[in-house]
Amino acid sequence: MTITYRLWLVALSLATAGIACSLSPSRESATPPAEPTLIDFATEAPTQIAPTEAAAPTEASAFVGATACDHLYLPLKVGATWEYGGAFKLVQTVTAVEGDSSMATATLSSKAGDSLADTLTYICTPEGIRRGDSVYGGSDTYTNVFKEGVEVPPADLLAPGFRWSYTLEEDAYGAVTEITRSSEVSGTRMVEIGGQSFEALVIDYVQGGRTGQQIWVKGVGVYSYGESAGLTLERFTPGAP
Repeated sequence: MTITYRLWLVALSLATAGIACSLSPSRESATPPAEPTLIDFATEAPTQIAPTEAAAPTEASAFVGATACDHLYLPLKVGATWEYGGAFKLVQTVTAVEGDSSMATATLSSKAGDSLADTLTYICTPEGIRRGDSVYGGSDTYTNVFKEGVEVPPADLLAPGFRWSYTLEEDAYGAVTEITRSSEVSGTRMVEIGGQSFEALVIDYVQGGRTGQQIWVKGVGVYSYGESAGLTLERFTPGAP
């Protein structure tokens, strides 16, 4: 839910919580809602995103939202905004989405404190979400090429015990670095949102010999980046339908 690599990576080390690629011939541009609904996790109960019981899917890629970037655990829709507090303030907003249910791209503006905003781009298909080329601090471009795997697998695979990994090559300043991350849904836990309890996924990962943990909430996204990051979701604004 990585979902930057410098922050999720935040997909995610959400960027591992960006992408530039060719889209399918049929494109759709989502537009932001005229009056977005702000969910304050401290005071409001987001009943519209409460988890529901669902029948077991017949195939791994059974869930696809309005576009392939509308992931059940990372709903990348225009206007969606995540506000985190803790060690510092982090605000992420989806500024653009193009494509359809078979192929789409999403642009995420990620701003930590008073720093210049990072522009993270993601490529989305029913097989999962991958990071693409991103711009950090308004000028530093990172080119990302996946050798295998995805950062965020199809939602229907995300259940306790499921494991996945990815390897990508990141080209920054002419130097290429290979990044490998292995993740596992280690279990579930309850989180409090607006006085209500929600079941969330616990994602443990290993990257570069270091371990970490994230909490992903259905219909919301990344709730926590773990104790080391010190960031917890405080407000969420759903994006365009």
